[in-house]
Amino acid sequence: MNINNYKNYLNDLVLILVDKLEEFKTEIDNSSEEDKNYCKGQIMAYYDTLDIMKTQADLFEIQQDTLKSINLEDYLK
Repeated sequence: MNINNYKNYLNDLVLILVDKLEEFKTEIDNSSEEDKNYCKGQIMAYYDTLDIMKTQADLFEIQQDTLKSINLEDYLK
C-alpha cells in the first residue's frame, strides 16, 4: 500500500473528528441544559481522542500538520 494512502487516511480522520467537534460546539448554544451536558461529554471524548492522536504522532515522529495547527484547548471553553 502506498504511504500517501496512510497519510491521507490520517488527515481525513483528523478533519472528520474536528468537524464533529465543531458541530457539538455549535449545538451547545441552541440546546436544552440536558442536551448541553451531552454535547459537553461528546466534546470531551473527541478532545481526548484527538489529544491522544496528537501525542502519538509526536512520539512516532509522524508529521501531521492538521493536528499541529489545531488548538484543542479552544474546544474546552
